Amino acid sequence: QGGEVQGQALSPQATTLAEGMKAAGYRTALVAYQAQLSPRFGLDQGFDFFNNNTMGVEKINRRFLGWLDEAPGQPFFAYLHYLDIHWPYCPPAETYGRFDANPDAIRFCDNWRKLREDIRSGAVVLSAADRKALAARYAEELLAFDAELGRLFAALRERGVWDETLVVLTSDHGEELAERGGIEHGHTMYDELLRVPF
Repeated sequence: QGGEVQGQALSPQATTLAEGMKAAGYRTALVAYQAQLSPRFGLDQGFDFFNNNTMGVEKINRRFLGWLDEAPGQPFFAYLHYLDIHWPYCPPAETYGRFDANPDAIRFCDNWRKLREDIRSGAVVLSAADRKALAARYAEELLAFDAELGRLFAALRERGVWDETLVVLTSDHGEELAERGGIEHGHTMYDELLRVPF
């Protein structure tokens, strides 16, 4: 109701990965910007440091590295959850236009909530150029995100922990980019949503 995330909490009897890692002697942290990771769902179980209200890849990485630097040399488990690659696909200036230099006929970042509803209702029909621009803006967001991950990995190398760190990268879903007329995620079960990197 009112856009608030609903759902059942994880049972306190469930053993989370963070709890298992903590029991094995690891420091544990979660840094994210995600309402579904709220402590009210019990997903903070096992984390020494838990922050699900840090927005943006740069801030998430900075907060994580600050936490990491509090106890250098100690083994750690960290879960970083980013939301940077989501509608309305507004890549930063350094990557904007890299995959489609044509000016956007539809301003994806202006009044994006209304635009999303207009696309979903059919009030706005995306042209072939609009769909190309939509996919390009998404890819440009991904390119910017990739650069930030590169900076994070470099920071781990600088701290001397890269060679003994296992990095697992995955996604909770893919994204519809008007392949079948839809946008975003959570509405269909097509491969563009289900087939994610791991």
